[in-house]
Amino acid sequence: MKFSIVCPVYNSEKYLSAAIDSVLEQDYKNWELVLVDDGSLDNSREIISEYAERDSRIRLVHQDNSGPGAARNAGIEHSTGDYLVFLDSDDRLVPNYLSRLEPLANSNDLVFIDVLQVDEYGNAIAREEMSKFSHLDKDRLLRWQLTGKIPWGGVRKAVSRELVNSYNIRYSQIDVGEEAIFSFRVLDSAKKFAFLEGSSYLYFNRADSQSKKRIEDPWGPTVKVLRDYLAGTNREDMYHALVSFDVTATIVSVDRITEMFTSSERRAKARERLLACKAACGGLSQLDFDCLTNKARLMLPFVFLGWAWPITVASRLKSVLSSIRP
Repeated sequence: MKFSIVCPVYNSEKYLSAAIDSVLEQDYKNWELVLVDDGSLDNSREIISEYAERDSRIRLVHQDNSGPGAARNAGIEHSTGDYLVFLDSDDRLVPNYLSRLEPLANSNDLVFIDVLQVDEYGNAIAREEMSKFSHLDKDRLLRWQLTGKIPWGGVRKAVSRELVNSYNIRYSQIDVGEEAIFSFRVLDSAKKFAFLEGSSYLYFNRADSQSKKRIEDPWGPTVKVLRDYLAGTNREDMYHALVSFDVTATIVSVDRITEMFTSSERRAKARERLLACKAACGGLSQLDFDCLTNKARLMLPFVFLGWAWPITVASRLKSVLSSIRP
């Protein structure tokens, strides 16, 4: 079993060496590391080149800046291994990641990975244990993942390269949430899947990460990508889950609007987003309540009443609590 580790890189010179070193330190040695330089403006490309000169398993792919989805797709295209593993350039793999993954990869199309979120100093913040969802059947996993009740991030799964290429599964090319369609399709296409228990991936929660970009409606484009895909493939069975995700995306958008704007502009933008969601969703009867997060369930009445202020208050309270937390 050969693993292809795909890592998109953009202006990551501060963290890149640690990410690469975490691959070199794996106790399983049959791997290749495909680093896709997405038009970096710093020394990332030079760092990759230095490592590639020292170890033939490390390969540099360069492209003009096209975003993380396009970079991961380029990495998939240049991979030659049996199984794909995804690594972000500011994160790290635990040393026994691949050796623990190998037995499951041999008998499954897809393996979900437990992730440990850490701060910039490596201190544990939260455990994202994908394995706690192992009791769910495939249909429920699909619906929960579609709405984000189960994290969809690409690093939280490893997948057969044959499966990905057979079904032409790729990442979308949007700024945030590019993993959503990939995650849905690999699970939907997998005949067998498993869960690797115990944190094998260190996700560094940094202020300058891609997911922290100040975007007014970060998941709005993701909803559209998923809606277009489900409509084009006649997946009516997922319609109610998609409506539920639109509600979640709206709450996230109002949160961001609260952070980014002030006074009348904030109220106008929040109300506009709430009205758009209400019009698209068509009423409470269209929701799949089972796959809503607890926060979405709590805020749901206010979304359909068009009341932004309770969501705004909750967002501000969360910010205050975060600022005073030791």
